[in-house]
Amino acid sequence: MVKTRWFIFAFLFISTVPACGNGYRGDGYLSYNWFAIGAYAVRYKLNLGCIELNRITTYSYTMTNLPNERFTLGLEIAAKRYTQKPLLDSRPLNPIVRVHLSNSSGVTVIDETAELKKWIWSGSSDRLNESFVYRAGISRLKQAGDNKFTQEYTGVLGDEGWGTYFTPKRNERYNLQIEIIHADRDAVDYDIRLIAKA
Repeated sequence: MVKTRWFIFAFLFISTVPACGNGYRGDGYLSYNWFAIGAYAVRYKLNLGCIELNRITTYSYTMTNLPNERFTLGLEIAAKRYTQKPLLDSRPLNPIVRVHLSNSSGVTVIDETAELKKWIWSGSSDRLNESFVYRAGISRLKQAGDNKFTQEYTGVLGDEGWGTYFTPKRNERYNLQIEIIHADRDAVDYDIRLIAKA
């Protein structure tokens, strides 16, 4: 029984060990999941902390030397009490949020402003009261031959910024601002964290 407990503890510790080796500097806490397998598995997770959507305010962050991976910046939203309808379906919050990210050269990487209901609410069947909310950019299907089409991404900004996706460069410094333009007072019923994951 003792050996089993130690194994579980070691598994949980190693799977979320801080990613110190990559030399990340800045706000938040960057962790690496050693057990992530597959193309869509989350290996890196940068937790930038809690934010409040129930009041008009601006949050500022700096990030330096992130891993050179495709990151998605978004909000992890969890209901404080049980809800019958999954968050990804009900989309219960609708503040207006602006996300602006720039690199050390002043180049805009992300610049998105929209009501939260118009963002993508993702989730899983085993976590109905939680959702990762992010913004996709604009894309269209482009014909590449007879009955063949390719996805074309438009409006791509610096460092492959598209929606709230971006691919940071090594040793680059990024400045991030999250502006709550229009608040939603119902947000007090939810735990909300700003997350970047790859």
